[in-house]
Amino acid sequence: MVIESLNMTTAEFARKSDLSYRTLQSYLRAERMPTGDNLAKLYARMNINLIWLLTGEGEMFVPKTTTFLGGKGRLFFAPAKEATKEDEEKLGVLEKICLMLDDMPKEQLYDLAKHIEDKKQALEDKKRLIELEKKFAEILKKDCG
Repeated sequence: MVIESLNMTTAEFARKSDLSYRTLQSYLRAERMPTGDNLAKLYARMNINLIWLLTGEGEMFVPKTTTFLGGKGRLFFAPAKEATKEDEEKLGVLEKICLMLDDMPKEQLYDLAKHIEDKKQALEDKKRLIELEKKFAEILKKDCG
């Protein structure tokens, strides 16, 4: 039903979902059940609602961009059907970042978190300085007019 609704051939669907053609054929013939990793691919790459796929209940596709935890606590992103190419590229970058973070040692994660917090504080400080500069310029303008 999914392949028909997307107006794809089985080969196109296999390619786009990153499944081997033979594996997809075995699923379609009910010769074997999809692995967790392959279910994650169907969700992340094809936006298929796994509840619908497993039970037949609900919508065939996930209605909006969402995230979910996959194996080893990894985050995956599923673009909405209406998502632009740019949205999909951004989600792909986020997925790569999450996979990279997943493999990073704890010490490096703590260092990264500290670095991000420092950058965030620096940005807030910069915003306050800009506001003070504007107020100062207004005061000078009024007084020195």
